[in-house]
Amino acid sequence: NAMIWINLGAAYLGNPILATPEQQIQAITAFENALQLNPAAPNVHYNLGLIFVDRKELDLAMAAFRQAVQINPLDRDAQHWGRKLAEGYELREENE
Repeated sequence: NAMIWINLGAAYLGNPILATPEQQIQAITAFENALQLNPAAPNVHYNLGLIFVDRKELDLAMAAFRQAVQINPLDRDAQHWGRKLAEGYELREENE
């Protein structure tokens, strides 16, 4: 059941702002297990994107937010983060 893994991932993560790297890894693993069972599980890609942003794994974050928007084109938060990361990539390329 994908929802069990989603709930476990949320429990591992707890407060995302206070989550330790170990808690983030546990949450990532649980969320990835949920996606194996249901690739369109609601909010999982978005939550992974937020974790990857916090971990400064921006390529993974961008991919996760794209997946979130692909699954739910009305996900404004995922759209926002996708745009924000895309703008960051553009700025980085201009400065190189």
